[in-house]
Amino acid sequence: MFDLSEQLAQRGHDVSELTLDPPNADIVHPEQSQLVSHITSLSIGSNHALWLNKQQIARAKEKLSKASVLHIHGMWSPHMVHLAEIAIGMGIPYVVTVHGMLDEVCLRKGWLKKRVFMRLCGNRFLARAQRVITSSLGEQAQVRRWLREPNSIVLPPAMDLDAYIDLPNPDIAADRFDLDRRQCPVILFLSRLHPKKGIEHLIDAARILSDRGTHCTVVIAGTGDPAYEAALRKRVASCDLQDMIHFVGMVDGELKRSLYACATVFALPTSQENFGLVLTESCACGTPVITTRGVDIWQELSAAGAAVIVEQSGQGFADAICSMIADPKQSELMGQKGRDWVLNTFAIPTVLPQYEQMYSDIIGPNTQKAIKNACV
Repeated sequence: MFDLSEQLAQRGHDVSELTLDPPNADIVHPEQSQLVSHITSLSIGSNHALWLNKQQIARAKEKLSKASVLHIHGMWSPHMVHLAEIAIGMGIPYVVTVHGMLDEVCLRKGWLKKRVFMRLCGNRFLARAQRVITSSLGEQAQVRRWLREPNSIVLPPAMDLDAYIDLPNPDIAADRFDLDRRQCPVILFLSRLHPKKGIEHLIDAARILSDRGTHCTVVIAGTGDPAYEAALRKRVASCDLQDMIHFVGMVDGELKRSLYACATVFALPTSQENFGLVLTESCACGTPVITTRGVDIWQELSAAGAAVIVEQSGQGFADAICSMIADPKQSELMGQKGRDWVLNTFAIPTVLPQYEQMYSDIIGPNTQKAIKNACV
């Protein structure tokens, strides 16, 4: 939310933010505070009341009175529903970005509470929104099950891609992690270490590749629960793959981009991702992707020619890795297609006009002033 607010403010729009966090919460980046100056806390904090109180309503109305449109980020807070009702009462339209909260996998967690929420107020909340915004076709398909009207649209997130225009030398990561990338293909996993990421399938794929005599190095970059990481390391040891699979911990900044560029292929055997930022980061670095249909942007990745989509299994990933190693020219072409797709699709100058057009369509064609946007 804060990135979008900053980007809109940079383009001359008057952006105010309403937050449910307490006033002392560390929620604003220093550079944003100079651009998005109207940040109002509704001080929900530990308040367990389902609705806003009189003071919170007054603060919200003060901000909404100056807004042309209300942009709500999130789904499961009754306070957001209350804000939407206040906006409707003031004649102010609202849009909702659901941020993957209606994905099927997410709905399984606390499913009873979420079903009750949808029955009591969630369905009405979505139905009255002028737009329900999703980040991909896969997410949109899951959201539409809950909509009585076809008011959902796909708007990609705006990415600051300046750091990806001139990529760092891949040898920076190769030297840091002792990778002989010219002689031994590098298979990269970079994400949070969590069971849903399916890292076990990548370990199984490595075992299959080793049995076939396929020479490669698997790099697992990221951190997670220490017990889970220990279980992964134990699995690697039980397969006698310590020389093939390397855990390198958290990697960020220039070193992360260098590691992406160093990799022959990026592999994410996940069971569910709403967007999967690491996938677009990999593509931006010119590295082709292997992933599953558990990623909501799998259709976009496939259509761009940037990825191979396989079943979530060691066999599926092993076969795909083998194919890409065997045809380096095709892999390089796939990487270039992915890079072109990300740079042309997700760049701020490409995405922000789409948001502006959406707001303008909602507000009406006669609005000449800059959009006054209240985000929550």
